[in-house]
Amino acid sequence: MKKNTIFSAFICIMALLFVTALSASSVQAQSKKPNPTVGVWKLVYPAVGIAGNQAKVKIITEGHFVWTHTYDNVIVLSLGGTCSFDGETYTEEVQYRSPNMRDCIGEKAVYKVQFEDGKMHCTGTFGPEEIDEIWERVE
Repeated sequence: MKKNTIFSAFICIMALLFVTALSASSVQAQSKKPNPTVGVWKLVYPAVGIAGNQAKVKIITEGHFVWTHTYDNVIVLSLGGTCSFDGETYTEEVQYRSPNMRDCIGEKAVYKVQFEDGKMHCTGTFGPEEIDEIWERVE
C-alpha cells in the first residue's frame, strides 16, 4: 500500500512537471516574434547602379545573408556572411565575397531598420560608406 502511495505521488509530480514544462515552452514560442528581416529583398532605393537589366538582391535567413548584384541575369558582384537582428539594429559581418569586390572580409555593416508596407529601410554604415537603402520584399 505504501509503495502504491509513493508511486502515485511520483506520477502526480512528474505529470505536474510535464504540464509546467509544456506551458512554459508554449509561452516562449508565443512571445518570440518572427524576424522581419528574414526573406528575399530587392533594392529599390537608391536606383544608382540598378538601371536597365541590373538588380541587387539580398537573401536573409536566421543568422546568414547573401547579397548579389546581377546584370542580364548574371551575378557580377556578391558577398555574404553572418547577420543578426535585435529588433532595431540589423548587423551583417562579411565572411566571403566575389573576387571582383573590394576586400571587405571581416567588415561589419550596421543598420537601423524600419519596416513599412513590405519595405525595409536601412540606414547605417558599411566600412567607410554611409548607407541609406530601401529594400522591397520579393514574394
